[in-house]
Amino acid sequence: MSKDLMLSVKNLKKTYEQGRNKLEVLKDASFSLRKGECVALIGQSGAGKSTLLHCVGLLDQPTSGTILINDQDVSHRNDKDRTLIRRNVIGFVYQFHYLQPEFTALENVMMPLMIAKRPKVEARQEAESILELMGLKDRMDHRPARLSGGEQQRVAIARSLANSPKILLADEPTGNLDEATADKIFGLLMDAVKARGVSALIATHNQQLAARMDRVLTLEKGYLGV
Repeated sequence: MSKDLMLSVKNLKKTYEQGRNKLEVLKDASFSLRKGECVALIGQSGAGKSTLLHCVGLLDQPTSGTILINDQDVSHRNDKDRTLIRRNVIGFVYQFHYLQPEFTALENVMMPLMIAKRPKVEARQEAESILELMGLKDRMDHRPARLSGGEQQRVAIARSLANSPKILLADEPTGNLDEATADKIFGLLMDAVKARGVSALIATHNQQLAARMDRVLTLEKGYLGV
């Protein structure tokens, strides 16, 4: 594996069994992600984009194939190892922000740092730094209900970057936002990813946003194409 590769996926397959029937969602997906590279993942609804992200993010086990992260085979690790890798190496952004409503924006971003047992003062400083990067310096003490949809998603992105992940996986991160807000949030996401040297794989239906990334991968009928 080349030194500049952060992620390498080879011949990934995912089949779901439904009674006597088998549903092949991923038939043969292979791709790589270089350090600091931002790659778009496009495809029709139901093409398997979320399944691919879940397998790469170690939230789901592939039926077969290999996933290498930083030259380490993580394809079939046990639950404890997978949890540690997700916590320390991978950040996730979803279409819905999934913020904890009882906590402020700052507390939501501090949460993964506290779970990782970082000192509270250090966790607060890091969370503040990321929220400022996302343009939320004056909104840190607000709970989600007092934030706009775009602001909530910016908090979610900040939270995903809190533990300084090497890989960011995003599933339609601007899918619930209007066009102008989506464009702004995407720009902030790209800036944050590039500033931190994160390798990112972002699933999106937005062709204009996809065109702004380093490369585009197309998932169709279970196969990946460039």
